[in-house]
Amino acid sequence: MKNLISFVATVAVLLCTPVCSRGIDPPAEYKDIQKTYLRSVKSTLPSGKCTEKNIAVRKSWDKLSKKERKAYIDAVLCLHSAPSRADPALHPGNRNRMDDFASSHANVVLRSHANGLFLPFHRGFLHVWERALREECSYTGYQPYWDIPRWENDIAGSALFDGSSTSLGGNGEHLANPPPKVFRIDANDGNPPAEFTIPPGTGGGCVTTGPFAANVFNISIGPVTPGNPPPNDPMGRNYNPRCLTRDFMPGQTTRFLSWANITETLAQPDIAAFRPYVESPDGPHGAMHAAVGGAVLDFYVSPLAPEFVFLHGWLDLIWALWQGQDWEARKNGLAGTLTWFNRPPSAEATLDDILDYGDVGPQIPVRDMMSTTAGGLCYRYE
Repeated sequence: MKNLISFVATVAVLLCTPVCSRGIDPPAEYKDIQKTYLRSVKSTLPSGKCTEKNIAVRKSWDKLSKKERKAYIDAVLCLHSAPSRADPALHPGNRNRMDDFASSHANVVLRSHANGLFLPFHRGFLHVWERALREECSYTGYQPYWDIPRWENDIAGSALFDGSSTSLGGNGEHLANPPPKVFRIDANDGNPPAEFTIPPGTGGGCVTTGPFAANVFNISIGPVTPGNPPPNDPMGRNYNPRCLTRDFMPGQTTRFLSWANITETLAQPDIAAFRPYVESPDGPHGAMHAAVGGAVLDFYVSPLAPEFVFLHGWLDLIWALWQGQDWEARKNGLAGTLTWFNRPPSAEATLDDILDYGDVGPQIPVRDMMSTTAGGLCYRYE
């Protein structure tokens, strides 16, 4: 009998493509939000170039077949092997296109976080990343996302981090008694740097499994914060090869990234409440970075970690869902100034402000990143 049960389980796994979900299904309230969002997307299509026939669909990694996952991983490794296009005088450590994305993020990090540009900047970042995968590395799919609340109790059990050849690898090696991670972020406004401390997680060392393991993948620049930047290189611009690290902290997902947390996020009444809620210490943005930890926790060069775009893809999904609940009222909503926590004081963000993507993309007006079906964008989430 035991052998029969084992055989049936094995067959079930083999027949399950995409891989069967073992995660937590969303509640009815969230599914209703999805339905409203999809109706909203459909209503925006007839007036523009984006149509039901040509709209791209970004899916959860859970919903991709193993073949599709492998194609995505190959495209990321292609970007990692492609030579940098950055000016070596400005970015001497950059060796590949992934480094270019990280340094472009670092260049504007205090002008794209904790301010009015946070959401449109990262939507644009995903757009130029996806375009690079497709145009520079012949990828034919679209950027997936990690369905975080589905895996709030089991980060390592998710298809994205299960350590298999069709994942991004697993947790980093466990480090005994590591010190807490201390962030020091200087806004250069004459005030003392801000400090944040995050306790250690369950890993902390090099990733040793999957296609981004230490023996096949490295990151070139940084660290900046947290950690100890190289001497005489506080912004981590010089070449500093090392392994990709992760430090899973399951408590972050169970406390801040459950389905209940996300539906509460989506219940925020306007952009003045929604954007700061997303970026608050207990909100989705900080919690998702802390939950995975390691390289993706570096405030400046976090795009060095291949999971960065999955985390922000999920965050872009949350913004799109929120916009879709009242499209006419929310489609152009911005809240915040142009600097990190308004340090130094700056003007309020507007649709006419410009998003700067440095060596990985053009300068893009904010207004072009407010809708996923206009301004050069044409995609929806599934």
